Amino acid sequence: MALGLHVVGCTILRFAVNISLLPTLHRALITLSALQLGQGPRAVVLKNNQVTEADLREHYASWQRLHVVNQAKQARYEPDADTTTDPPAQAA
Repeated sequence: MALGLHVVGCTILRFAVNISLLPTLHRALITLSALQLGQGPRAVVLKNNQVTEADLREHYASWQRLHVVNQAKQARYEPDADTTTDPPAQAA
């Protein structure tokens, strides 16, 4: 059993899973996210998630698409700097 990672916004939740039950695509996506966030030495992360460099290359485009979609969703829900206002000043 290995620790899996699930990306929620900018937070990674760790959970125990039998990593071999996940499809290679999902293991590669988890691994690419972990590597981007500096979750350990590359060789260790690949070994723990049971993926190869070839798996990462094969699924990199899918991971990039998910990353872009996630960033777009975050941008929709984060207030723009131009639209935020300072709180009213308190009376002296």
